Amino acid sequence: MIRIKFQKTKLVIGSGFEYEDVLTLLVARTLPESFNEEFQVTGKIISGSNFTDTLKNLGLDLKVREKKEKDTKRVQNYVCNINAKNPVSMTRKMLIELVEKLHSSCYLLFNFSIYLCSECSSNMVMNPDTKMYTCTSCGLEQKKPKLEFSIKTKGNPPRPTTKAKGVPKSESQKVTTKIKFCHVVLTNTETVRNELLKEITPDFLDEIPSKVKLIEVVNNYHISNLEFPPRELMKNSKLFRRLTIRAGTLERILKVDTNSFENVIQFRI
Repeated sequence: MIRIKFQKTKLVIGSGFEYEDVLTLLVARTLPESFNEEFQVTGKIISGSNFTDTLKNLGLDLKVREKKEKDTKRVQNYVCNINAKNPVSMTRKMLIELVEKLHSSCYLLFNFSIYLCSECSSNMVMNPDTKMYTCTSCGLEQKKPKLEFSIKTKGNPPRPTTKAKGVPKSESQKVTTKIKFCHVVLTNTETVRNELLKEITPDFLDEIPSKVKLIEVVNNYHISNLEFPPRELMKNSKLFRRLTIRAGTLERILKVDTNSFENVIQFRI
């Protein structure tokens, strides 16, 4: 699920974990094409397969470690940690290539913020000694430049739980809790809005007016059938789960300010 607030100069987005790669790619693509400077990225990449070669091919010197199960010592997943003490420098092009190559097989839990110079739209970097932001191109200094693009993602994918804690939450509270996984800020321009809506709500474009304050999308998956792979794969439980086909319907509910719309899509994945 995802919630988009349309402010005068910004788009403020909160989403669940299923949108983290889409939003990261969207932030990178909507940066000005003239923005070629490097910016600092932190976070984590998690995958069921080793992605070391992909990082090397992109020129990223990052370590991928194996996370093993305690009992069997089998590799559970592969993890690349990019902590705040040692962030990685990326360009717009490099980030786009990274997300495009890894989003289908990895969780991309990235964090970065970009402040653009009001004079030349170049990157502004904070000097830790003066606590001032300085433009890397024209040298303009500002104490509090306007945040133009940012993404902040939680460090681990959510885990399903069956435990009830405290008073049962209302539907509104459930949505608010789930959309805290990923937080994004984008510049509110016509180009960025169109790109965002085309990516998030392609099936509802005709229902969204040109002026809107709040959009919320809820995705409910209803799996009605499981198609299992051949019996000879039963011994490999991980592969067996991956090759099992899920069939059912996706119920998408769109809320645009005070109006609601619904779309049901058949899927087989």
